[in-house]
Amino acid sequence: MKKSLWKLWMLIKNKNKMILLGNTENEKNENRKKLNKKGKLASTFFILISFLPILVYLIFHFGLVESQSKFNQALEKSVALVNTGTGTGTAFLISPTKLLTAKHVVKNKNVGDTVDLIFEKSEPQFSATAKVVWIDPSNDPEPEYYLKDVAVLELVSPSSVPEDYPYLTIGESAGVTTRSQVILIGYPGGLLSTTSGAISNDNIKGVELFQLDVESWPGNSGGPLILEETEEVIGMLVAGLNEEYQGINFANKIDNIILLLEENGIDIYE
Repeated sequence: MKKSLWKLWMLIKNKNKMILLGNTENEKNENRKKLNKKGKLASTFFILISFLPILVYLIFHFGLVESQSKFNQALEKSVALVNTGTGTGTAFLISPTKLLTAKHVVKNKNVGDTVDLIFEKSEPQFSATAKVVWIDPSNDPEPEYYLKDVAVLELVSPSSVPEDYPYLTIGESAGVTTRSQVILIGYPGGLLSTTSGAISNDNIKGVELFQLDVESWPGNSGGPLILEETEEVIGMLVAGLNEEYQGINFANKIDNIILLLEENGIDIYE
């Protein structure tokens, strides 16, 4: 009886040992599988990390994702500092030989008189002389005055400008509305300044002017207002408030300017 119980005990013990050994082996196999799986995941991760810079380059190179827009510095090349001898302002090229500026920038000049220009952002910068070819003769009260605050300059010697020098593209102000993002370039105090912001009002109490939240100062007058989206001129800075209202600025709409010039027989593109 004792021998039979002993044999049974040994059998159960060995069986349990076999089961335990079997469980341990299974756990080892499971651990191996887990390690292999983790190893594969780690390898895949490092491969993806290695190719990530190439992937990012391909995405932006082929335009699958638009990168943040950058300011086109070539726009500044077309904008000149105007020195009349009694003051300074801004003008900008709209053709190989013609420039637009504000009438009050050249208020002490007559048609045929000359002004000095400096194109600071040219490489290298250069100077030129331009003559006043047209000034609006009207003298309306404010704010209507600013609708006709326009003068046209022409280079005396076109060869003073490098060949194929860039000029700004005239756009349309119709359809440009409040909150449109814009760029303003000018020479306040004779120093080049490029600022950006938005149109805060597209009609000033019935007067077709743009109100801007873009920073400007005396000397910015005559500078181009450029629509950021198209890089086209949609206006020209003509006025700004001071003292407690400093920061509120106004631009004449380019559609007003072109219509005014056409009514007076001025072809800015010839």
